[in-house]
Amino acid sequence: MKDVKKIIFIIALFSFSAVIFGQQDMISFYKERIEESLSRNRCDQARGFYEDYKKIGGKPDSNIETRIRNCREGTPPPPPPDNGIEHTVGLTAGILDMRGVFSYADFISRTGFRAGLRYRLGSLQNQPPFSYGFGLQTGILYEYQVHDYDYGISESYNRQVINFPLHPELSLNVLKGLNIYFYIGPSLDFVITSQGKGSRTDIYLGGGGGIRISRVQFNLGYDENLATKSAIRSSQQKSSKISLSLSFLF
Repeated sequence: MKDVKKIIFIIALFSFSAVIFGQQDMISFYKERIEESLSRNRCDQARGFYEDYKKIGGKPDSNIETRIRNCREGTPPPPPPDNGIEHTVGLTAGILDMRGVFSYADFISRTGFRAGLRYRLGSLQNQPPFSYGFGLQTGILYEYQVHDYDYGISESYNRQVINFPLHPELSLNVLKGLNIYFYIGPSLDFVITSQGKGSRTDIYLGGGGGIRISRVQFNLGYDENLATKSAIRSSQQKSSKISLSLSFLF
């Protein structure tokens, strides 16, 4: 008889433990569903889960009740915290229009091309309409430049250049995920190969702007060479380049 009582007691103890642990699992389940519903702004669903949560023995939670009440009043859940800054790296490619004026010759403009990596540090793009922000665009670009001269005899030579831009920018959000931007700043050309004699580095100052749609960027820019001397013939010169490029940011 004593053995039977022991067995009944053990069975009752295990049953009670199972109920307690099962109840705790159900409470945790409903709390997870409440949090998920609130994060998606499904107010009625969250309220229903909260009522079921209390029916199975969940303790009233003033924080959850406040969030459900605010949600039902139309207050959206708070956005995830961020510092308002993003870093993006992308690929860019485009065309160049080289122009120039020399004291000894006419520089006939020719089209080249550029491609490389672009890096942007700046304010988040996915912001409310008509908000603005600041940023910095830089990168490493390969340029193939074509130069034609005419000083009685036509002469042409090509250069391959590594370009390092440093462009502070101002951006304006027109719509969510769509903004326009403007920039001004210097860039450095480092000549790696050249068919003609000339300076190995050129410093440009320019500006431009474009449209950024999500992660796609269209850019139009103008840069003017700050140098006033040509190492080719030690003559006065003025040269510039216009660029049109397309970038994909990641």
